[in-house]
Amino acid sequence: SAVVVFDGLSVRELPLLLRFAREGALDVQELGVGIAAIPSETLDFVEQRVGCGRVAPSQLPGRRELTQRGVRAYYYASVGQRHALDDSARCLLLWSAFPDNTYSDSGARFVEHFAQIQNLMQQAWTATVMALPRGRRVLVTSDHGYVFFGAGRSFDRQREELRPLNEYFGGDRSARISERGEPPEHADVFVARDRGIAMVRGRVALHPPGPAGTRLYKHGGMSLMEMLTPWLVLST
Repeated sequence: SAVVVFDGLSVRELPLLLRFAREGALDVQELGVGIAAIPSETLDFVEQRVGCGRVAPSQLPGRRELTQRGVRAYYYASVGQRHALDDSARCLLLWSAFPDNTYSDSGARFVEHFAQIQNLMQQAWTATVMALPRGRRVLVTSDHGYVFFGAGRSFDRQREELRPLNEYFGGDRSARISERGEPPEHADVFVARDRGIAMVRGRVALHPPGPAGTRLYKHGGMSLMEMLTPWLVLST
């Protein structure tokens, strides 16, 4: 088997993945959505779903927790990076930093960034999915989605309503209660007591001072687009 994770890929891109699969003559065996970890952040996904502790994806290659289970992991820092894959491994785990590594680019301030994601997605797909040895069952998915806060795409909130959320979360969409204290009682806050996490609920755009307030692509909160992830199983 093989697993390909595109970091920060939304369910929005699922039709694009289907097109790539069709063009690559890959059979689609399953099609649906997965659910991100709580909070919808990469490190939490690795800890909760991959079982390697709270480590960055770039540290997955060589992790004993994976190699003991016959999993060979590879990290792709850029869309064009290539690796020589070990066909003898029981399972291959390919983790691509794309598209999450583009959300801090200057172009990510504009709606046209969606088109840029689609253009680069072809390169990322070719370097990962299409490079897998044939004859494997392949899961293509993501660790979390993203919410886009372009004009008119966030819930309508007054500045005074957002003040306590800006003060508590700052530029983030989630916070650990052990680090920031009790979250404000607010309709736009979801609290997961079992994990000690508070998350911004829905399409609420916070506007803290500084660069974080201008970012249009964010994740970590409890919106549909952050929590739902593409789930595509292929046979090669």
